[in-house]
Amino acid sequence: KLPLDAGHWGISCVVVDPHDANIVYAGVFSRGLPPGGVFKSTDGGLTWEEKNNGLDSTNWDISSLLVNPKEASSVFLGTYTTKGTDDTVGVFRTTTGGNAWIPFNYGLPGGVYKLAFDNVYNRLYGAALGIYFNDSLVTSVHNSPSSEPETFSLFQNYPNPFNGTTTITYELSERAFVDLSLYDVLGRKVRTLLEDSKNPGTYKVTMEGGDLPSGIYFYRLTAGTNVLVRKAVLIK
Repeated sequence: KLPLDAGHWGISCVVVDPHDANIVYAGVFSRGLPPGGVFKSTDGGLTWEEKNNGLDSTNWDISSLLVNPKEASSVFLGTYTTKGTDDTVGVFRTTTGGNAWIPFNYGLPGGVYKLAFDNVYNRLYGAALGIYFNDSLVTSVHNSPSSEPETFSLFQNYPNPFNGTTTITYELSERAFVDLSLYDVLGRKVRTLLEDSKNPGTYKVTMEGGDLPSGIYFYRLTAGTNVLVRKAVLIK
């Protein structure tokens, strides 16, 4: 039984890990405070543990959970909001069985109401304002000692909008010289966040916005010939 007050909480989705029937994830919404989130059971639902590291569900609700059928520790979370616009909604991903979540929103216009996985094409589909898919999913290689990412990825900063500091996560599939820079809406570089050679792996960069005016910014990641750009909103 979930440790919830039925008067303030509700269950929006439940998924059983196809690799282990004892592992169950539940998405919980709140009718007030405290906010909802994700709970995980490893004993078939007898006991539950919160798994909300990296999630801020104060302004949005959980719509769906999906365990990657090709990788037990890889779980996807769909979120949406009915409280206006929120750049943080969309898809989140964990590769640690729920211990930490990171945004997986590139190309999405907003919230996601349903997730589905295509085993044939290794694609994750999300129902938002239309149907969107991502075919750059990263799975672990069990016969490799390093579990390096297979793609070059730049994730949405979190939190976003932010006030003070925010975290940018990126992944490299091969060694490269990395340039991560911040630009204003006029295309002027306002800050260099990182210039360094990096080995394959997943990295996090903390961006300080204390001395910048409120507004919309764009952070650009360049690694070799690869370039990705995302939007960040600073509110003071």
